[in-house]
Amino acid sequence: KVYTLLLVLLAALFGGNVYGQVKENFETGLPTAYTATTSYTLLSGTWTGQANGVIRGTSGVASGTYSLQLRSQTGAQITTPNITTGVGTVSFYGSASTTSGSVQVNYSTDGGITWLPATGSPFALTTGSAVEKTATINSTASNILVQFYRTAATVYIDSITITSYSTTTNTITTGAISGSPFCVTA
Repeated sequence: KVYTLLLVLLAALFGGNVYGQVKENFETGLPTAYTATTSYTLLSGTWTGQANGVIRGTSGVASGTYSLQLRSQTGAQITTPNITTGVGTVSFYGSASTTSGSVQVNYSTDGGITWLPATGSPFALTTGSAVEKTATINSTASNILVQFYRTAATVYIDSITITSYSTTTNTITTGAISGSPFCVTA
């Protein structure tokens, strides 16, 4: 009976739906020179990007040795693997080759046909140390792609964290029916 009470309390405190998460630091998997490659096997899965627009960078590094570099050219972008369990926020560190750099964080729930800007996006980026930026998506969609789309200058992205989307129901129901697994009697 005590164990049942503990389980009920733990479920109430940590209950709700919790969904997946992606972390990427770009230490492996990106080309070192611009190529026609459009698929990159990174630690967090297979990302896709624009040919001749994506390489491993050494500027704008927040942690480790490398960053993602999106070339200053029209359409330079990279997209996460399909996230099948919802997205809350997208945090990353960014900087640019000029003081007028910019990156747009977009998301798609229809396989990349339609892209919507994440709340808080676009992000102005400048030269120097990478600065943390956070965009909000808050979607429970079962298939989400997140895209980093360069809009001005060459941009450097590092230490991406795509947080879990969660809905929490922190309520305890009182007056349980006698004999149910949620009923505690002395």
